Amino acid sequence: MNAIETRTVVVGTCELELRAAGEGKKMPGLVGYPALYDSRSSDLGGFVETIRQGTFSGALQRAKDVVATINHDRGKVLGRYPDPGTVRLSNNQKGLRMEIDELPDTSFARDMVESLRRGDVRGMSFAFRTIEDAWREEIVDGQKMVVRELRDLELHDVSVVTDPAYPATEVGLRSLELFRAKARDGIGMFEMRLRLAEATK
Repeated sequence: MNAIETRTVVVGTCELELRAAGEGKKMPGLVGYPALYDSRSSDLGGFVETIRQGTFSGALQRAKDVVATINHDRGKVLGRYPDPGTVRLSNNQKGLRMEIDELPDTSFARDMVESLRRGDVRGMSFAFRTIEDAWREEIVDGQKMVVRELRDLELHDVSVVTDPAYPATEVGLRSLELFRAKARDGIGMFEMRLRLAEATK
């Protein structure tokens, strides 16, 4: 099975925001977009990436345990989806939306709230395994680039992150090499998928 990859959306596009604590609640809520459709990533080491519209619809239907965390640290849990429902995840035209009505009253959540208010925490991220993707070449900002389109995935977590980098991943780079090999050698799609499966074990 493919290794887990992470992707990040920077504040300003993800609209990460605190919501005022409701009546009888100690902690504020949190709303944001861990992933956006049809928005190109930065250069991931020779390719850029987009997410096809609707990709998260299937991912959420299949999801059994998606954790909301801080910096992908499963020791700092902000909520879980779908059970016990302490975080709500939904798919809309913009992307993957996350809503938490009330953050947990924990020391790490309180620290995060203060960092958000100060503007020190600047993005959201999601972790996933690729189920289906597609590769193509096109002109991006006047240069010929390889574009990877995520079409289906297995969602593992959503996260508030300190560093809004969009890092390259070993899995993505291996997939890029397979795409280039296919273009160079003219190998069939079935053989390419076999090679990809072997490369990402």
